Amino acid sequence: HQYCVTSVPSFVQRACVTALETDTSEVVEIFRKRRDYVYQRLIDMGLDVEKPEGAFYMFVDIRKFGMDSNTFCTRMLKEGLVGVIPGIHFGTEGFMRLSYCYSDADLKEGLDRIEKFIQSL
Repeated sequence: HQYCVTSVPSFVQRACVTALETDTSEVVEIFRKRRDYVYQRLIDMGLDVEKPEGAFYMFVDIRKFGMDSNTFCTRMLKEGLVGVIPGIHFGTEGFMRLSYCYSDADLKEGLDRIEKFIQSL
């Protein structure tokens, strides 16, 4: 009721104006490069993945490993030391969700660990 009757606080309105007037092209390019890097690394590992158009998440097909997404992601966390989200939590069993909203160095380390983990299966 509060949000239907009253308006957004004035400090939030000013923040929105600033956000709309801010050039984000540099950040967009950084994330485009990260997306392309992560996508290519996953493809090179033999994983099936669609290149996202507007988010910083990828859904990676893990069905070929013969495990449900909870089992796969739990094992990756315990054995590969990489945290990803089981696809079942998004209605996509057989997939894992991977975020590329990290530094380039962290992405390289995480992808190296993922590669080592899947090679161990």
